[in-house]
Amino acid sequence: MRSKSSPATMRTVMCVVGAKTPALDAVGDQLIAEGHTFRASHHRFNRTALAYILHNRAYIGELVHRGISHVAKFQPLVSRTTFDACQEVLKGRNRRSSTPDLPYQGGVFRCALCGAMMTGERIVRRRIDGSEVSHLYYRCANNAPPPDHPVVRWKTAKLEEAVVAELESLRIHDEGHAQLIRNTLKAAFADVAKVEADRRRILAKLRSEIKGRLDRLMNVYLDGALEQAEFSVKQGALRVELADIDRQLEEKPSYDNKRGELALTVFDFMQNAADLWRRSNMAQRREILGAVSLNRLVSDVKLVLEKRKPFDIAAEGAPIQIGRGDRI
Repeated sequence: MRSKSSPATMRTVMCVVGAKTPALDAVGDQLIAEGHTFRASHHRFNRTALAYILHNRAYIGELVHRGISHVAKFQPLVSRTTFDACQEVLKGRNRRSSTPDLPYQGGVFRCALCGAMMTGERIVRRRIDGSEVSHLYYRCANNAPPPDHPVVRWKTAKLEEAVVAELESLRIHDEGHAQLIRNTLKAAFADVAKVEADRRRILAKLRSEIKGRLDRLMNVYLDGALEQAEFSVKQGALRVELADIDRQLEEKPSYDNKRGELALTVFDFMQNAADLWRRSNMAQRREILGAVSLNRLVSDVKLVLEKRKPFDIAAEGAPIQIGRGDRI
């Protein structure tokens, strides 16, 4: 039996609600049938517990503190797509999953004005010559918008152009400048690795010297040139030094060689994100959007990607300090 704190239980709750629209009482029944328990004294999940689980954004790796969302360092238990699907069910809004014909619906984009998801629609118009032309649009799925809510409706091509523009904002177009950043990253991580290697080499040398001093101290004592009390004090001090060095050598290095590789990989991804988007299929495009952004909001005039770190910093074009005041 799995308790309410089990990750498997949390994922099951989200998947059951996100896949269809059962009543919360029915969800509780299904959890019991699959061996999930709320607590030892009360096995069944009540509606309050289920509602708390379904609204808890910590399960998708977001922690909200004083109204500000922060990205958690732990691995999310459920995907954002599943969590968003649950929210649509709880709010009672019309919810559709994405299809090959309408790949950007199902919560990929949301209306910036009311928070409703963008849903797809295909409109077929007949020409004078009898032929038909098909147009694909994405619009706000809120069927009862407030009076001041403008029409939010985008052609697919315009929406994709806006995404490409956002991805292009991550790129440094001056290739010389980009190569300078690559070289700086490589040199910085190489310097850190060298410092760590030098530190361990020095510690190993000190360890060898202290062991040599202990051997010489023992020989002097055995030759009778040193009193017992003085020998014990000096030997104890050297052993303390040796234990401290052994401890430092046994510690795992604070520097991970893969960090440098990861930093370069992320930088190269930002340089090629727009081109990668153009070459990708629809499933890969959704993955790119999820990797780069936390939320994707569409108004009647623009698209806003709320980017994850470090993509938000790259898009803002954080200045690089050189010397005492120059900026590039």
